Amino acid sequence: MHKALLRQLKRCGLTSLVDSYPKLFESISDAYVQGEEELKLIEHSLFVVSNELNDRNAMLQQQVQELKRANNEVSQTGAELAAIFDATGEAIISFDCEGNLTRLNNRGKEFVNQLDGIDFNERALPSLCKNTSDLEDTFERIEQDSFIDVYGIVEFKRRRFYEYYSSPKVVNEKLEGRVWSFKDITVQKINDDVIRFQALHDSLTGLPNRNCMEIILKEQIKFHKFHLMSMAILFVDLVGLKRISDTQGYEVGDAVLIDSIHRIMLCLRDQDVIARFGGDGLIVVMKDILDKDWVNTICKKIEREVGQPVELSNHLYFVSCHIGISLYPEDGDTANELVHRADLAKYHGFNKGVSIQFFSSNIADEELQKITVESQLRKAIENLELALYLQPKVDIKSGEIKGAEGLIRWIKPDGSIISPGVFIPIAEKTGMIRDIGKLAVKEACKILAHWSTLGISDVPIAINLSIADFNDKKLVSSILSELRDSDVSPSKLILEVTESLFMADKDLVKDAMVQLGAEGVKFALDDFGTGYSSLSYLQELPFSYLKIDRSFLLEVHQDNKKSAIVQTIIDIGKNLGLMLVAEGVEDVETLEFVREKTGNEALVQGFLFYKPMPHDNLTGLLLDSSKGNKSIGV
Repeated sequence: MHKALLRQLKRCGLTSLVDSYPKLFESISDAYVQGEEELKLIEHSLFVVSNELNDRNAMLQQQVQELKRANNEVSQTGAELAAIFDATGEAIISFDCEGNLTRLNNRGKEFVNQLDGIDFNERALPSLCKNTSDLEDTFERIEQDSFIDVYGIVEFKRRRFYEYYSSPKVVNEKLEGRVWSFKDITVQKINDDVIRFQALHDSLTGLPNRNCMEIILKEQIKFHKFHLMSMAILFVDLVGLKRISDTQGYEVGDAVLIDSIHRIMLCLRDQDVIARFGGDGLIVVMKDILDKDWVNTICKKIEREVGQPVELSNHLYFVSCHIGISLYPEDGDTANELVHRADLAKYHGFNKGVSIQFFSSNIADEELQKITVESQLRKAIENLELALYLQPKVDIKSGEIKGAEGLIRWIKPDGSIISPGVFIPIAEKTGMIRDIGKLAVKEACKILAHWSTLGISDVPIAINLSIADFNDKKLVSSILSELRDSDVSPSKLILEVTESLFMADKDLVKDAMVQLGAEGVKFALDDFGTGYSSLSYLQELPFSYLKIDRSFLLEVHQDNKKSAIVQTIIDIGKNLGLMLVAEGVEDVETLEFVREKTGNEALVQGFLFYKPMPHDNLTGLLLDSSKGNKSIGV
C-alpha cells in the first residue's frame, strides 16, 4: 500500500477497513502511485521548461545588450561620418536622379552660398563656369554612361579654381543619383602659375626665357606654315653691357639692360615677341613680316635706339648691339634651326665688323669650314704640322737684321697652307691657342739654341701671347723651363702682348710680366693705339719695345691724321726709352716716312724687306750677314 495512503488511514483510524475492502484500497493505492508519478513528471517538465526559459531569457538579455552595443556603435559611426562629412576640406554635394539637391556638407553649403542665390541643382553647374564647355563635356560623358566616375579641374567665375570628382550613387544595383566633391585649389593654381611663369620667364626682366621662346617659336612656325606667312628671328647681342656691370656693378648693368630692352620693344609691334636668352643675348620673333628690307629697317631703328646713351644718376652709359637675322621659311623650318642660324649670322657680322647681318648659305658654309678646320687643327697640333716662320726685323739705319717675329704657319702634309686668319681665331675661341703658344715658345727656344751654336747671338725672337696663355697658371714656369732646357738666355726671347690683354685681366698679365721680366725676358707692346690706349701700361710694366701698328702706317704719307698719330706714338716711345718697331712697311714711301719721323732710329719689318720664312732660310741670311754680305730686301 502507498505510504501516503497508509499515513492518512492511520491518522483517521481507518486501518481496519483495509482488510474489509482490500481491492478498494489497492485501487486507491495505485491511484496514489500514478498521481505521484504524474506529479514527478509534471515537476520534471516544469524544471525543463524553467531551464529553457532561463536560457532563453539569458540569450535575450545578451541579444539586447549586443543590440544596444550595435546601436551605440552605429550612432557613434554615424556621428563620426557626419563629423568627417562636415569637417572635410572639400565641398560634397549629393543629387538625386532628377538633379535635385538631397544633401550637402558644411563646405558644400559655403560653396552653394557663393552662388548668389542661384536655384542650385546639378544642371546649373556648367553655367557657373568661366567657360561653360568645361563641364558641358563632362555631362555629355555622364549621359552616355551614368555609372562612370568623372574627374577634372574647372575655373568658376571670380577666378576660383576647383578640382572636382563625381561618382554615381548606386543602391542594390539601381542608380539613385550622383555625388560631387569640389576642392578649392585656387591658391595652389596661382602658385603653380607663378612657378610656371618663373620657369618660363627671366627673373630680372620678366621676358620669356629660352625655354618659353622655344615653345612660342614652335607654335608660331605652325601658325605661319598654315597661313603661308613669313617670319623673322632676330638674335640681338648688347655690346658693352658686361663692361658696365664689371666696372659699375650689377645694379647699374641691370638697369641699363632693362632700359635697352624697353628701347627695343618700342621699335617693335605689339604682335612681336622679345625674349632673353641669358646674359646679354635677346631673341626677337617678328611675326608676319612684310619683306627683308622692312626687317632691315626695323633692325637699323633698333641699332640706332640702343646706341643712344642711357642716363642713370647723372651718368651716361653707352651700349651698342649686333643683330643676326634668320627668316622663316627660307632659313629653316624648326625653332632650333632658326635661332642657331640667327646666332651664326650675328657672330659672322661681328667678325666682319657689321652690326646687322642676315643669314645666308655662304655663312653656313663658312661655319662648316670653321668646324672642319677646328677638327683638323687639333690633329695638326698633335702631328706637329704647325711650323714657326720668322719675319726679320731690320735696323733702319744699318740694314742689319736685329730680330725676328715668330709667326705660326700651318702647312698640311699635302703642302697646302692654311691662313693664320682662318685658324688663329678658331684656336682662340676653342682654347687651342694655348697649345700653339707653348709650341711657338718651344720652337723659338730651339732655334735660338741652334743659332747660339752657330755664333748668332744678337738676334732675339719675338713670340705673340694671348690672354689664354696668361690664364695658364704654369705660363711663367713653363717659359723659364724651356729657356733653361734649351740653355738660352731669357734676354733673347721677346714676348709681344696687346692692349686687349689688359682689358681682360690687367693684374693677371702684370704679375706674369713682372716675374718673367725679373728673369730677363723682354716684352713688346703690340697694336698700341688701336684699343683703349693707356700710358699707365707703359709706365708700370717692363716693356722694352713699342710697335707701331701696320694700320697706322698704311698710306700714312697721304693721311695727316694717321701721320699725327704715328708721330705721337714715336714721341711716347722715345720719351720712355723704348725701342720702336714699325710693322707693315710695304713700300719705299712708308720706309722714308718712318726714317724721317724716328730720326733713323727704329726697327722695321714688312714685305719691303722680308716675308715670313722658314727658320732655316733666316739662318742662312744671318750666316751670310756675319760674313759681310749685308743686304736689305726680299
